Amino acid sequence: MKSTNEPIIKVCGCGLSYTQTEWDKLPYLGIMMGLELRNCTCGSTISIKGRFRPLSWRRDLRQSASYSEYEYIYREHCRCGRIIEVITQKDENSEYYTTIHIKCICGLYVKFELPVN
Repeated sequence: MKSTNEPIIKVCGCGLSYTQTEWDKLPYLGIMMGLELRNCTCGSTISIKGRFRPLSWRRDLRQSASYSEYEYIYREHCRCGRIIEVITQKDENSEYYTTIHIKCICGLYVKFELPVN
């Protein structure tokens, strides 16, 4: 039983539940289709309705040593010259790939081909 009055915002299929404070401590995976994705401590990917993060959030993510050994960073250049990064978990032998388009801050879209687990 949780010893806080903070409400539960997410329950994983494994049965673990998270308050906002606990959710913020989980490994951050990104935003997809308006959902904020994180890893439950059981290893499952779980989501809540997405929230916008300040740019400093990305620097905090990059400093997370526990996440870096499982990540792969895809980099593509936007036509405006900026480098766009997408961070996913490592997948060494994918049979399938999906195409996603990430919107750069200049308004243009950058295409990525990412492996599907």
